[in-house]
Amino acid sequence: MADQRRHPLLIAAIATGIVCVGLAMVTTMSYANAFAHPARVAKLGGAIPEATVRGAEFFRIALAAGAILIPLLTWQLVGRCAPSPNRAPSIMPNTRARWLWLLVVCAVGAFMRVALASQSLWYDEISAFLSFAIEGPSVAFGSYAVPTNHVPMTIAMWLAWTLTDSTAELVLRAPALIAGIAAIPVAYALAGTLFGQRAAIAGAAVIACAPIAVLESAEARGYPFVILGALVAALALARAEITRAASDYALFAVACAFAAWSHPVAILVPICAGIVGLWRDHRLALAALLAGVITTVLLSPLAGDVLATRASYTHISADQPTIFSREGFEAMVGLALAWSGRGDFFVNYILVGIASLSALRLLRERSKQMHRARLVLLPFALAFLLAFALAFTLGTWIYARFLLFSIPIGTVLLVIAVLAREERRWIAWMTSALLLVGALISIASFRSKQPIRDGVELVAHARALGADGAVATIGLPDNAVGFYARLHGFEAKPTGFLGESLARVIESDHPRFIIVLYPDRLDRLTATTLADGYHRTDRLEGWADWGQGAVEVWQRSP
Repeated sequence: MADQRRHPLLIAAIATGIVCVGLAMVTTMSYANAFAHPARVAKLGGAIPEATVRGAEFFRIALAAGAILIPLLTWQLVGRCAPSPNRAPSIMPNTRARWLWLLVVCAVGAFMRVALASQSLWYDEISAFLSFAIEGPSVAFGSYAVPTNHVPMTIAMWLAWTLTDSTAELVLRAPALIAGIAAIPVAYALAGTLFGQRAAIAGAAVIACAPIAVLESAEARGYPFVILGALVAALALARAEITRAASDYALFAVACAFAAWSHPVAILVPICAGIVGLWRDHRLALAALLAGVITTVLLSPLAGDVLATRASYTHISADQPTIFSREGFEAMVGLALAWSGRGDFFVNYILVGIASLSALRLLRERSKQMHRARLVLLPFALAFLLAFALAFTLGTWIYARFLLFSIPIGTVLLVIAVLAREERRWIAWMTSALLLVGALISIASFRSKQPIRDGVELVAHARALGADGAVATIGLPDNAVGFYARLHGFEAKPTGFLGESLARVIESDHPRFIIVLYPDRLDRLTATTLADGYHRTDRLEGWADWGQGAVEVWQRSP
């Protein structure tokens, strides 16, 4: 008992509980003032939105609960984890040659990500920056006025911007790049823990080169943090299966909480881990419950806004994706770490086939390594299935990227393929070649997600040549075009959601140029109004929303 009281985890948990007590004593209105979004306050004539006040109340309640539950659950976890003679394999390379290989793979992965990260920011990234990051970390932490706020990434964007005083693409995407590159050695450790040092470099190579891992860690959204958190959680669970150490279970809890804070759908992983834990390992159930408590504390300030806008999460229009849409299909394909579309679709479908064969081997083979891998992946697989079931039963819309918490599944399946038996070494060579080819093609075919910067540069060039005049933009609520336009010294007047006030802006401002985002989503009236007085000079294709990310430039007809 004395040793248990001195356990570092318990000391850290008690310290966390004390911090929670102190934070819970701050008044609700103090938090509400800190969380309140200035634009929303201005619309209400200086009043704080009721949803923000409710979020502050939820935060204080969650802090009070966390002050009790975090130390209590940690105490229970430490007490149930007796010292074990089993030690997990080292998560670091054990020879100089393996260190060199890991550094080379990390360098290749970094190059691929930086090459993609230099492209134009797309709407969601700009929206998160304009709506939340520029307002500071407290607003980002406590406001969810629009769902582009992936809280930890938004705060990281704010920090990158504040430290550098720059809004360059590589600056705002630096946190995502760091997370994406950090995921490579984590995958190394995961594969090494499950299958030995021979497999470790294969795990690193998979995350360094797999199309989804590259694409999603090259943009400033919460998904790179989800990927990193999921891989760390899988690594911790793999180690816990060997050591039964409290530190590994605690790491699993913290990693799950971080992933869920980055994108709330990832909370399904600890939920399913808790179910599995009740069945076979109560220590895992405690860790899952601890993850839930930490996540609740972190996300509770957003609860007021989520409840106030809960109707918007229901599938109510044809353009909102469901599990039976392209997004549902891509989520399934994504289990092989590849999207189906663009120029590498053939390569990616072969990867899906190889991953399917590996899944059969994983399910059928009775070795200790495969058994441990099945146990590690089980919570992630159940969470994936639960996400589909909830989306179907609740009638909510869903995007494939919401399910990127399942990335450990694809990582392990492709590692298994690379480690094919000697009589099937051709599968290993084919998998390795396809990963590299797929990643290289992805850089080329997914080079431009939504070329907003390029469209603005075309208008800036025309204005520099003498084609002066006002500029308007059609897009979504946040003025993404205006973000780049101001960098070129002019303004772009917004026209409401997908141009709903276009006619009024044309009448009042007589813009010479109109830059259009999501042109294929315009309704007939807006498209007719645009075509009546303007002609399209450029269409720049983009792959956002599976080919809906085009940017068009229109100029007033003579």
